[in-house]
Amino acid sequence: LVKDENEGNKIIELLNSKLYKFYIGTNKWSGFHNKEVLQALPNIINEIDINDENIYEYFDITEEEIKIIECSI
Repeated sequence: LVKDENEGNKIIELLNSKLYKFYIGTNKWSGFHNKEVLQALPNIINEIDINDENIYEYFDITEEEIKIIECSI
C-alpha cells in the first residue's frame, strides 16, 4: 500500500528504471518473478529524484556496468 498517488507514481518510476528492470529481469526463473527478489529491492523514492542517472550514482554504478545494463534492456 502507498500513502498517496504521488508515492505510487514514484514507485512505478523506480521499478521502470533501467537498473531495476535489469535486476528484476536477471533474477527471474522459468519466466516468473521471485517475491523475495522483488522485496529485496531498496525503496529509495524518498532519498533521490528518480531517474536513471541518479539511481546509477546512488548505487555507485560504473560506466562499464551501465553499458552492460543498458545493452541488456
